[in-house]
Order: sequence, then C-alpha cells, then structure tokens
Amino acid sequence: MGLATERSRARVPLAALLLVLVAAPLLAADYYEVRVAEGIVARIRCKGDVATLLERGNRIDARLTEIISYEPCKKPNVHIEDENGIPVIYVGSHVLMRVFGGDAAPNNCTPQALAKTWKANVIKWLPHAPSVAARPRTGAEHAGPTFVGPAIGDAGRVDLPPGAYTGLVIDATGLGAKRAISPKLVAPNGKEVWGTVQCSAAWAISYGIAAWVHGMEQASASVRAGSKPLVVKAAQVLGVHRCVLQISAEDVVKVLEANSVGHFLDNCNVVIVQ
Repeated sequence: MGLATERSRARVPLAALLLVLVAAPLLAADYYEVRVAEGIVARIRCKGDVATLLERGNRIDARLTEIISYEPCKKPNVHIEDENGIPVIYVGSHVLMRVFGGDAAPNNCTPQALAKTWKANVIKWLPHAPSVAARPRTGAEHAGPTFVGPAIGDAGRVDLPPGAYTGLVIDATGLGAKRAISPKLVAPNGKEVWGTVQCSAAWAISYGIAAWVHGMEQASASVRAGSKPLVVKAAQVLGVHRCVLQISAEDVVKVLEANSVGHFLDNCNVVIVQ
C-alpha cells in the first residue's frame, strides 16, 4: 500500500551510545554498501546465508554497531579466518562479515582476495568511527530493572483501530542526516518529541530505535512503516552527529495525535529517510 501523503539491563540514556555508523542500503538493486563514517567498507552483492540481500546488510550493520561499542577501533585487530572454505572477517573476537563467491564474482576475483580488500577497508575506516561515550554497564553490581524491547513491526500493531497509522516515516532527504543508534525528533523550540526510549542497551545496539533507509521506496517496504505510515518532512537536521531531526510545530501535533492511537513511537516503528 502506498505511503500516506501526510502524514541497560539498566536504563541507559541512548544519547550516551551515540555513534555515526553509515551503512548505506541498496543504492542499486544488486548491491548493498556497508559504510563506516564516510568510507565504503564493502559492497555486498549476494544474500549469502540469509533470506535476502537486505537482511544480510542489516545484520552486518548490527555487528558493526556492536564492534564500535566494544572493540578498540583506533588500532583495530582485523583478521581473516577460513571457515569451511569461506573467508570470515573478524574485528577482535567479533565476526563482522563473510565473503561469498557471489560477492567476488562481479569483481573478477576470489572470495579470499576480496576479503583482503575488505579487511584493508575496515582497517582504514574503523578508526574514523566516533568513540562511544559510554558503554552498557555489565556485572551484577550494576544490575537493575530489565526493560522489554519495543514491539517493532506488526508485534506493535496488535488491535489497532481501523484507520490508525502504523508507523512514522521522517523524510530527511538531502539534509545530511547520518545513521546513529539514538536519533531524536524535536519541535522547532528544541523540545524532544521522541527519542528517549526505555529499553536495554543490548536491544538498542541490535535493532536501533529507528530504521534508516535511502529513499521513500525503501521506507514503504520497511516493516517499521507498516501499511499506513504517517509521513512528515524534516525541516532541518541538527547536532554534531547529524541525527537530531526537527519538524514543524504543525507536524508535531499530527505525530503526537496519531501516536495516541497507533502507538508507533512507543514501539519504535519509526523510519528515517536519509
């Protein structure tokens, strides 16, 4: 259906987990660009061992987020392991990505040769990823209340009344927005409309509180948008990390009124178009 025209364990402040991680999805139908900061780390071209190319790219995104959160990035320990004939790129103890024949064939090289190129790209660009200001606390001494992750996708749309909006799409096309783990939506006066989410750090790292896409076509296909998303246009993008999205006062009212019925903000059914 088309888009509507209008439209830890202890509680960890997600702003403290802020990082700039740009993994640019499907700029063409046959590949998915994985980026760190401003650099292209890899261009994956096959679905590998999962259902779709997009799913594989999203999984690599999540691993990159975790690596930047936990591994030393200034001098990363990047190495390649052979696992049943498939080269696997590691950063420290974390798997980053596998290199398949379908990735290598368009480059007229072997997966092993392509893995070396991707490894060099990771070594080059990972030090440019901003350090995480604060990492999730671990250990029994920091134990606190456990927060259940938001019900993204259809899990957050149970018993919605007819006509309710199923998600929020924020169109920030051309404004220089950058992928981050904790984006915020603000009013013209700077007051937060959405962004401080009560969830575990592990959930935030794995899923992100919003989906980031390139283009409205990808937005309409996102499970977080659903069949009837409310679409609003970002007036400007703010903040040093370029992930604070300001919308008009009129759109603030629309978003809050729609959320009172559809609860899409509460369930992180939010899509940001870069």
